[in-house]
Amino acid sequence: IAIVLARLLKWAASVVMLNWVNQLGGAVLGLMLGG
Repeated sequence: IAIVLARLLKWAASVVMLNWVNQLGGAVLGLMLGG
């Protein structure tokens, strides 16, 4: 069960990081286009 939990945690972390990077990239792109 520990292995499954670790895998789930790693997957969740990667999803969160992807979402964060995507939002950050969108904000930077908006700033560049707006500025």
